[in-house]
Parts: sequence; C-alpha cells; structure tokens
Amino acid sequence: MTRPVFRRFVENGSLFRDVLSSFVTNTYPIHASIATGKPPRGHGIISNNRIDPENPRPRWRYDSRELRAKTIWQAAKEKGLRTAAVLWPVTAFAKDIAYNVPESAAGMGENQVLLNLRAGSKWTQLKAFFRHGKILNGIKQPNLDIFSTRTMLDIIRENRPDLMLLHLTGYDSACHEYGLGSDEASAALDELDRHLDSLLNAIDPDTTVVVFSDHSQLPVSRCFDPNTILSELGFAERGADGTLRNARAFFLNADGNAVFFNRSLNSAEISEVEARLRNENVVGRNLTGDELESAGFVPERIETLVEAESIRARVAFGIAAKKGVYFSTNQTHKATHGYPLTYDRYRVFYAISKKNYPIRPRDILDVTKIACRELGLEL
Repeated sequence: MTRPVFRRFVENGSLFRDVLSSFVTNTYPIHASIATGKPPRGHGIISNNRIDPENPRPRWRYDSRELRAKTIWQAAKEKGLRTAAVLWPVTAFAKDIAYNVPESAAGMGENQVLLNLRAGSKWTQLKAFFRHGKILNGIKQPNLDIFSTRTMLDIIRENRPDLMLLHLTGYDSACHEYGLGSDEASAALDELDRHLDSLLNAIDPDTTVVVFSDHSQLPVSRCFDPNTILSELGFAERGADGTLRNARAFFLNADGNAVFFNRSLNSAEISEVEARLRNENVVGRNLTGDELESAGFVPERIETLVEAESIRARVAFGIAAKKGVYFSTNQTHKATHGYPLTYDRYRVFYAISKKNYPIRPRDILDVTKIACRELGLEL
C-alpha cells in the first residue's frame, strides 16, 4: 500500500520508476556518485570498505577527502550557499558543509563520538547529541532514523540551509534482516512516511524536494564466500577471524558481485579457481569489462584507491552472483544488493516535488542534475 504522505507528494509532483542506479550498486559508491554526478571510476569510491583482505575490520570509506571529483556541496559553497548533511555517506571532514553530521564508523581503539566531532560540525553535533542522544541505541533502527530526522529538523528551523542531504537507512536495514515484503520492512516504510511528513512541514513550501532510493534489493537464500575456494586450493591461508594471510589472490566480496584480485597466480591456477566457481553454481555471469571499468576497477588505478600497501594486485575478472545468492561472510541477510544493473526487478525510483519536471529519468545521476539545476550549480 502506498504511504499517504508519499502518495500526496507524488500526486503533486513527479514520480519516475524503473530508473537505473549506478554500479557498483552499494551505498557508498552510489552516494558518492550522487554527490559528484560521476560513476565510481570518476570519483574513486569503488567500494563500501577499504580493500584490505588482511584486515578483519577494513575501514568504511566515509572520508570525503578520498573523493576525486568536485561535489555538490563544494559547488554550493563556491556560490555562497550553505549545505546541511545528516548521516550522508562520504561526508566526513567535508569542510564545505556548513552543518555536517557525517556517517562515520570508528575503527579499533577509536571512540565513535570523538571521531564524529572531528569529522563534522562540532556545535551542530553537540546540540543534536544533547537534544536527541537518548533516542540512539547504537545504529539500531528505527532509533537512528528518528535521531537523524530530528537533527535535520533542528537544522532547518534554526539555520534554513540552501541544500539539505539526509540519509535514512531503516528500510534498507529491515530488508537485509527480515526480507523484502516482511512486516518489519513494511513498518520501516510507514516510519519513512512519517519522517517525510515532518520534513515537508518544516521547510518552505516552495522548496524543491527529491526523494529517491539509492539501490534496490533482491531476496537471497544462500551466502557464499569465494575466498573459501582460494584457501581450499592453497592459494591463501584463512585466519580464525575470516581474514586472508599470504594470499596470492583474493576476492573483494560485495554481496551481489565479487571482484577477483590476482597477485601471483598463473593462468592455469586462475582456471582452477574458475572451475571451482562453476562447480559451486553460484555465479550468474561474469562482469563485463565496461562494468568493471565504470565501477572503477581499472588495474592501473587500483593502487591509488586502496589503503594497504600490500594489495599490489591486478583485477583479473569480476563475477555477479546468481539470483538468490550473495557473496559475503555475513550469513544473516535475507535480501541484499550489489548486483549488476541488468538484473530483472532491480531498479530504483526518484520523485520530485514539481509537476512535469524537464529532466527525464535515465539513471540515479539525474538526482545530481536536478540539484544543480535548482541551485544553479556547476560540477
């Protein structure tokens, strides 16, 4: 059932369905694409986490200083406009965002609150934690989305920014944990509708609003880690924490796809890996060269995009998981993303609060074009 606030929103505006996302269809690469108007090959955020198979907790790519393209918040600052961002990925340490509550993830030995205060707007965040901090329960939902929405409402009422970026994750989390169409996912949509109502009531009536999904999800029933093949063949050692040691090659798992990095395997050994993949019956198809290139997995660029000096590997090939399968060590998902754009029933939407909008849908980067058009920005 369509939620009442969203239904009124699209009745008075424009809704575009069956829109292509941006590959790799995972949160951080997509949000970086929306921020820059470029695919991952252009902005450098090619995965949610750093590529480091020997690290049990590779760092999330939350640092905006890793972006290799101009952002909409930089363009807004150049024009004298003020930006607010709450839990928007890849905004940490973004000095051009006036009111910034970044989505960051503390590493081993780091304090999450202190990291956020360093990475964002101190006074904005201190007020938010003081006013709404009791709502939070780590990153559990719906608490996190309630905190984020109330924080953005405070910023709107007190500061009236020109560009507002808000990332809500409750529906995504519910789909991962409980599955598409679950009661929990339906409840998360109801919650999103309430958040939209609060935000629309707080802004000026003539404010242009864009509501969109960054990626879709597909139901899954089997989790498979391709790195298991490498350890069984003796091409890598598997640590108790799931990390690889002395790996002559490794897979970068991204749920709906995995990219194979080769360090020293010869062609016959690579063929062994491919044969084992076929026997497992987990691969839908290989990623095309165009898909790998657009996603930023270009061999000559990889070393500039990773944290660990020990990577020193070349991309040999990429694989897309069969429907119902995902590549990970996290066996809890009931639905997930990361699949190629060509998969059926794997599209996104965006809606805008204006009728007959002149920018017709092509892919999720149209959201960037809308923001630039409405604010007169150039990227």
